[in-house]
Amino acid sequence: DEQQKFKAQIKCYEQEGYAIVYVDDSGFAKERLRTNGYANVGMRGCGTHDWQAKGQANVIGALLAGLLLTVTLFDFNINADIFHGWLVQCVALCT
Repeated sequence: DEQQKFKAQIKCYEQEGYAIVYVDDSGFAKERLRTNGYANVGMRGCGTHDWQAKGQANVIGALLAGLLLTVTLFDFNINADIFHGWLVQCVALCT
């Protein structure tokens, strides 16, 4: 089972004294109009959608030993170079 192999490898690294840092990224719409919602019984619910909306905030965060190590917000798309720079400047300096 691949998951068991992965867990065993992580445990091995931890026993050797390596810090295991978990990293995740996500994007969030800056302004999002909802197409669905709630309304009182008997009242009409209204919704709109802005098909021209642009812009997204991106965030990368890291956990070390279950604690938030660092979080960075970006106002632009994250590519491999930006991600690598973030690893070097934010995560490596914190560990």
